[in-house]
Amino acid sequence: MFKCAILGCRGRARSHAKAYQDITVGKLASICDMNKERLHEFGDMFNIDQRYTDIHEMLEKEKPDLLHIVTAPVLRGTMQFIRYPLMNIASEHRVPAVIIEKPIAVMEKIGDKSVIWLIEPKQNSPSILNSISIPKTWNSSEMSPKEKLGKSN
Repeated sequence: MFKCAILGCRGRARSHAKAYQDITVGKLASICDMNKERLHEFGDMFNIDQRYTDIHEMLEKEKPDLLHIVTAPVLRGTMQFIRYPLMNIASEHRVPAVIIEKPIAVMEKIGDKSVIWLIEPKQNSPSILNSISIPKTWNSSEMSPKEKLGKSN
């Protein structure tokens, strides 16, 4: 049985947790959120006893086989991108697999051009499962091969 954990207990995480009703090879064993009230509400809702406010502590103690990163792309109230650092933390703790909410790539406007910043996983990083959504106005044929999205593993 795979031991699974969720990082981030806002609304989107509920659909991840509900999926475990139909999964027979994995168990949702622990959750983590910086907001204690939200953490305990989520834990009570899905009957999860192992609750953490520190990702390092959760990953060190629980050693999940799979981590769901279900956070906002940026730290709320700031423009600090957090998903890439969270993926690095998962890698440092040798989490074998990660399911991450999109986007891993962040698009921003610089002058009159849209720039897509892609996050490259480090060697020996966890397997990353991600669905990618591209705006309809994005045209990959106008980009060089180096700028295009890479292959998924």
